Parts: sequence; structure tokens; C-alpha cells
Amino acid sequence: MRQMILTLLIYLLAMPAAFAKDKESTYDRVIRTGEIRCGYLPWPPLLSKDMNTGEVEGPVADYINRIGEVLDLKIIWSTELNLTTYLQDLNNKRFDMECGGGWPNAIRGKYVDYTAPIFYMPFQIIKRKGDSRFTDLVALNDPDFTMAIMDGENSAATKQLKFPKSNVVEIPSSGQVSDLILAVATKKADFTVVNTPSALAYMQNNQDKIELVEPPVKYIPINISIAQDEPKLKTMLNVATEQLVLSGEIDQILKNHDPEHASYVRVAKPYIEELNK
Repeated sequence: MRQMILTLLIYLLAMPAAFAKDKESTYDRVIRTGEIRCGYLPWPPLLSKDMNTGEVEGPVADYINRIGEVLDLKIIWSTELNLTTYLQDLNNKRFDMECGGGWPNAIRGKYVDYTAPIFYMPFQIIKRKGDSRFTDLVALNDPDFTMAIMDGENSAATKQLKFPKSNVVEIPSSGQVSDLILAVATKKADFTVVNTPSALAYMQNNQDKIELVEPPVKYIPINISIAQDEPKLKTMLNVATEQLVLSGEIDQILKNHDPEHASYVRVAKPYIEELNK
């Protein structure tokens, strides 16, 4: 009897290790099924969803769809993200990768992994049109100015780093970048930090509302978030991305959406484009 109990105990202790060994990786699932399930958050103009057709559009969407083509994998835009749970959802394999641009920062990097940059995006201060109360960014670090921020987003991180003395108007984390811009346009805040493409898109129809302050305060890489411990998936995506960068396809995708090169910064190629003489 004691021998049977001991055998059963050893079996039970071995079960977790056996299950862990047999657990299918995201890479293996993708290869087995021939499809990539994308989690995404509409964030125009980087990525948006046509409510009539259901089609996902924008430069990041074009890149993801092209990644599927070169890898001979079907892209399924399966899950709209919840910003408060998407890191956990990604590691729990509710979808295979976050396809909205990554938006990496140090805190998120503790929980997920990121692929190599696809391109870079500038972030700039915006203020109300004609507001002449400050001439440089240093002046904004003062309680006389109010900054609109969104918790967990780049505006909040930028405030903590560059403008800790300014007052604050908080936008719910469920909001959009347009809510930050509107806070400035409607005089709820004096300034905020948003990505340049979103600001330019707003200014196309509201030229008398806001203006950009030069130079950009930061640049962030746009890439893909994947679950931790997925080296094969990361290598596959990085090799495909490098192919698109070196072939000029990423540049063409960005030109289609930003012909004046005002919104996106290209990844530098690792060579000088001339033959040795």
C-alpha cells in the first residue's frame, strides 16, 4: 500500500512538468494552423477599422498584411484589445501577437517581448493655436500650465520625466489620442504630448485649433508585441521585417500614407547605398 501511494505521489509531482513540456508554443500553433491571430486597438491614423466593411487599414495594417503574404500565413484580425488586460491576454495566448504598433516602454517590456522596429514615430507637444505664453519647452514645467495625460500612455510618462511641476488633466485610459488633443483644443488643458501623425490628422480639419511645437520631444519604435519566451516567433518576424525594410517595401507603405515624410521616420539601413570604388 505504501508503495502504491509513493508511486501515485511521484506521478502527481511529474504531471506539471509533463504538461509544460507538451504545451504548444505560439510559433508552433502558427505553423500548424497557417494563420496568425492579431490583437489590435484602432488608433488612427496608424491603424483604423472601417465600421462598414470591417477592413483594418493604415500603415501598420498594411505592414502586418504584407508580413502574412511573405510568410505565407493568413492574417486574422481576431481581437480588439483591452488596454488594461492585453499584456496578460497576450501571454495567455488569447491571440498570437499584438498588431497595433507595439508602443514599447520599460514597464511593458517586463511582461512581453518586442520585435525589431518597423519604423519610428515622433511625439510632439501640441498647444492651442496662437498661444504665445511660452517660447520653449522648459517653461511648461510650471504649475501655471496644465497638461492633458492618459494613464499608462506616453503622455503620462513624458509628464513625469519632463514636466513634473505642471498641473494635470487626466483622460481615462479607455480613451483615444483624440481625447488628449480635444482637451487642449477646448481649453481644458494648455498642452499635451501626442504622436505627430495623430496631430496632423486632426489639424487637417481643424487648422485654427492647435499647433505643433518643434522639435519632437521623443521618438518611439513601432513594432509587434509578442508573448515572452517565443524566440522562434520573434526570429521569424524579424527576418520577414528585415526583408521588407531592405527591399524598400516598408518605405513604399509609409509613402502611401505619408507622401511628405512628415509623420514617420524610416529605419536606417545597415549599409551605405553605393558601391566601393
